[in-house]
Amino acid sequence: MPVPDDYQSSSSTHDADDERHGRMLLERMVAGDGEAVEAFLDLYEASVCRYICHIVPGISDDDLSDIVQETFIAALRSAHAYRGEARLATWLLRIAHHKVSDWLRRRRVQRWLSLSLLGEEPAETFLQETPSEDDVWLVRLALGKLPRDQRQAVVLRYVMGLSVDEVAATMRIARRKVEWLITQGRAALRALLGGEK
Repeated sequence: MPVPDDYQSSSSTHDADDERHGRMLLERMVAGDGEAVEAFLDLYEASVCRYICHIVPGISDDDLSDIVQETFIAALRSAHAYRGEARLATWLLRIAHHKVSDWLRRRRVQRWLSLSLLGEEPAETFLQETPSEDDVWLVRLALGKLPRDQRQAVVLRYVMGLSVDEVAATMRIARRKVEWLITQGRAALRALLGGEK
Protein backbone atom coordinates (compact mmCIF):
# COMPACT_ATOMS: atom_id res chain seq x y z
CA MET A 1 0.00 0.00 0.00
CA PRO A 2 1.68 3.27 -1.08
CA VAL A 3 1.86 6.17 1.33
CA PRO A 4 -0.47 8.92 0.11
CA ASP A 5 1.50 12.11 -0.60
CA ASP A 6 -1.22 14.26 0.90
CA TYR A 7 -1.93 12.11 3.99
CA GLN A 8 -2.73 14.40 6.88
CA SER A 9 -3.79 14.11 10.48
CA SER A 10 -7.55 13.83 10.82
CA SER A 11 -7.66 16.28 13.74
CA SER A 12 -5.40 19.03 12.40
CA THR A 13 -3.80 19.95 9.13
CA HIS A 14 -0.04 20.42 8.95
CA ASP A 15 -0.17 23.92 7.50
CA ALA A 16 2.77 26.00 6.39
CA ASP A 17 3.53 27.08 9.97
CA ASP A 18 3.65 23.49 11.19
CA GLU A 19 5.87 22.57 8.26
CA ARG A 20 8.28 25.43 9.00
CA HIS A 21 8.29 24.53 12.69
CA GLY A 22 8.93 20.86 11.89
CA ARG A 23 11.82 21.72 9.56
CA MET A 24 13.35 23.99 12.17
CA LEU A 25 13.08 21.18 14.73
CA LEU A 26 14.69 18.77 12.27
CA GLU A 27 17.64 21.13 11.79
CA ARG A 28 18.05 21.37 15.57
CA MET A 29 17.86 17.56 15.84
CA VAL A 30 20.67 17.22 13.32
CA ALA A 31 22.68 19.61 15.49
CA GLY A 32 22.13 17.32 18.50
CA ASP A 33 19.42 19.24 20.34
CA GLY A 34 17.58 16.75 22.58
CA GLU A 35 14.71 19.15 23.29
CA ALA A 36 14.07 19.40 19.56
CA VAL A 37 13.69 15.62 19.42
CA GLU A 38 10.98 15.76 22.10
CA ALA A 39 9.20 18.64 20.34
CA PHE A 40 9.41 16.80 16.98
CA LEU A 41 7.84 13.73 18.63
CA ASP A 42 5.06 15.86 20.12
CA LEU A 43 4.36 17.43 16.73
CA TYR A 44 4.16 14.23 14.66
CA GLU A 45 3.54 11.25 16.96
CA ALA A 46 -0.28 11.38 16.76
CA SER A 47 -0.22 11.46 12.95
CA VAL A 48 2.20 8.54 12.77
CA CYS A 49 0.06 6.52 15.21
CA ARG A 50 -3.11 7.24 13.24
CA TYR A 51 -1.45 6.25 9.97
CA ILE A 52 -0.17 2.95 11.38
CA CYS A 53 -3.57 2.14 12.91
CA HIS A 54 -5.22 2.77 9.53
CA ILE A 55 -2.95 0.41 7.64
CA VAL A 56 -2.77 -2.27 10.38
CA PRO A 57 -6.25 -2.44 11.90
CA GLY A 58 -6.31 -4.13 15.29
CA ILE A 59 -2.59 -3.68 15.96
CA SER A 60 -1.76 -4.14 19.63
CA ASP A 61 -0.65 -1.16 21.71
CA ASP A 62 2.75 -2.78 22.26
CA ASP A 63 3.33 -3.37 18.55
CA LEU A 64 2.11 0.14 17.72
CA SER A 65 4.49 1.61 20.28
CA ASP A 66 7.39 -0.42 18.87
CA ILE A 67 6.74 0.69 15.28
CA VAL A 68 6.32 4.34 16.30
CA GLN A 69 9.60 4.17 18.22
CA GLU A 70 11.39 2.54 15.27
CA THR A 71 9.96 5.21 12.95
CA PHE A 72 11.28 8.10 15.02
CA ILE A 73 14.65 6.43 15.58
CA ALA A 74 14.98 5.99 11.80
CA ALA A 75 13.90 9.60 11.25
CA LEU A 76 16.51 10.81 13.72
CA ARG A 77 19.21 8.72 12.05
CA SER A 78 18.33 9.97 8.58
CA ALA A 79 17.41 13.56 9.48
CA HIS A 80 20.64 14.83 7.90
CA ALA A 81 19.53 13.32 4.56
CA TYR A 82 16.16 15.09 4.43
CA ARG A 83 16.28 17.41 1.41
CA GLY A 84 12.86 19.00 1.63
CA GLU A 85 11.59 17.51 -1.64
CA ALA A 86 8.46 16.25 0.12
CA ARG A 87 6.55 17.68 3.04
CA LEU A 88 8.09 16.65 6.35
CA ALA A 89 4.92 14.78 7.36
CA THR A 90 5.01 12.83 4.09
CA TRP A 91 8.69 11.96 4.60
CA LEU A 92 7.97 10.76 8.12
CA LEU A 93 4.95 8.70 7.03
CA ARG A 94 7.05 7.04 4.34
CA ILE A 95 9.49 6.00 7.06
CA ALA A 96 6.54 4.70 9.11
CA HIS A 97 5.31 2.79 6.05
CA HIS A 98 8.69 1.07 5.69
CA LYS A 99 8.74 0.21 9.39
CA VAL A 100 5.25 -1.29 9.12
CA SER A 101 6.42 -3.32 6.11
CA ASP A 102 9.40 -4.56 8.14
CA TRP A 103 7.10 -5.48 11.03
CA LEU A 104 4.70 -7.34 8.74
CA ARG A 105 7.65 -9.21 7.19
CA ARG A 106 8.84 -10.25 10.65
CA ARG A 107 5.30 -11.43 11.49
CA ARG A 108 5.23 -13.45 8.27
CA VAL A 109 8.50 -15.11 9.30
CA GLN A 110 7.07 -15.88 12.73
CA ARG A 111 3.96 -17.41 11.17
CA TRP A 112 6.09 -19.48 8.86
CA LEU A 113 8.32 -20.66 11.69
CA SER A 114 5.38 -21.46 13.96
CA LEU A 115 4.09 -23.87 11.32
CA SER A 116 7.62 -25.24 10.85
CA LEU A 117 6.71 -25.73 7.20
CA LEU A 118 5.03 -28.98 8.20
CA GLY A 119 1.62 -28.29 6.80
CA GLU A 120 -0.59 -26.00 4.81
CA GLU A 121 -2.99 -24.30 7.21
CA PRO A 122 -5.48 -21.52 6.57
CA ALA A 123 -4.11 -18.01 7.03
CA GLU A 124 -6.44 -17.37 10.00
CA THR A 125 -4.55 -19.92 12.11
CA PHE A 126 -1.16 -18.35 11.50
CA LEU A 127 -1.39 -15.77 14.27
CA GLN A 128 -2.48 -18.17 17.00
CA GLU A 129 1.03 -19.21 18.06
CA THR A 130 4.34 -17.49 18.51
CA PRO A 131 7.30 -19.81 17.96
CA SER A 132 9.59 -20.56 20.86
CA GLU A 133 13.29 -19.84 20.58
CA ASP A 134 13.84 -23.59 20.33
CA ASP A 135 11.46 -23.84 17.36
CA VAL A 136 13.22 -20.99 15.60
CA TRP A 137 16.61 -22.61 16.24
CA LEU A 138 15.40 -26.01 14.96
CA VAL A 139 14.00 -24.54 11.75
CA ARG A 140 17.18 -22.55 11.11
CA LEU A 141 19.26 -25.67 11.73
CA ALA A 142 17.09 -27.67 9.35
CA LEU A 143 17.27 -24.94 6.69
CA GLY A 144 21.04 -25.03 6.96
CA LYS A 145 21.03 -28.71 6.03
CA LEU A 146 19.17 -28.17 2.75
CA PRO A 147 21.05 -27.96 -0.54
CA ARG A 148 21.78 -24.30 -1.35
CA ASP A 149 19.25 -23.99 -4.20
CA GLN A 150 16.43 -25.60 -2.18
CA ARG A 151 17.22 -23.40 0.81
CA GLN A 152 17.24 -20.29 -1.37
CA ALA A 153 13.90 -21.15 -2.99
CA VAL A 154 12.24 -21.96 0.35
CA VAL A 155 13.55 -18.81 2.05
CA LEU A 156 12.56 -16.55 -0.85
CA ARG A 157 9.08 -18.09 -0.98
CA TYR A 158 8.20 -18.46 2.70
CA VAL A 159 10.45 -16.04 4.60
CA MET A 160 10.60 -13.20 2.10
CA GLY A 161 7.02 -13.79 0.91
CA LEU A 162 7.80 -13.76 -2.81
CA SER A 163 5.46 -15.40 -5.30
CA VAL A 164 6.73 -18.44 -7.21
CA ASP A 165 7.20 -16.24 -10.30
CA GLU A 166 9.20 -13.71 -8.26
CA VAL A 167 11.36 -16.51 -6.85
CA ALA A 168 11.99 -17.74 -10.41
CA ALA A 169 12.97 -14.23 -11.51
CA THR A 170 15.22 -13.74 -8.49
CA MET A 171 16.97 -17.09 -8.94
CA ARG A 172 16.93 -16.76 -12.75
CA ILE A 173 15.50 -20.20 -13.28
CA ALA A 174 12.26 -21.58 -14.72
CA ARG A 175 9.05 -21.52 -12.67
CA ARG A 176 8.78 -25.34 -12.86
CA LYS A 177 12.28 -25.65 -11.41
CA VAL A 178 11.31 -23.33 -8.53
CA GLU A 179 8.18 -25.39 -7.83
CA TRP A 180 10.30 -28.55 -7.78
CA LEU A 181 12.90 -26.96 -5.46
CA ILE A 182 10.20 -25.78 -3.06
CA THR A 183 8.51 -29.19 -3.07
CA GLN A 184 11.82 -30.93 -2.43
CA GLY A 185 12.83 -28.38 0.22
CA ARG A 186 9.53 -28.70 2.08
CA ALA A 187 9.74 -32.50 2.00
CA ALA A 188 13.31 -32.38 3.33
CA LEU A 189 12.30 -29.97 6.08
CA ARG A 190 9.38 -32.16 7.08
CA ALA A 191 11.73 -35.12 7.34
CA LEU A 192 14.34 -33.13 9.26
CA LEU A 193 11.78 -31.68 11.65
CA GLY A 194 9.98 -34.98 12.25
CA GLY A 195 6.86 -34.32 10.19
CA GLU A 196 4.73 -37.15 8.91
CA LYS A 197 3.97 -35.90 5.40
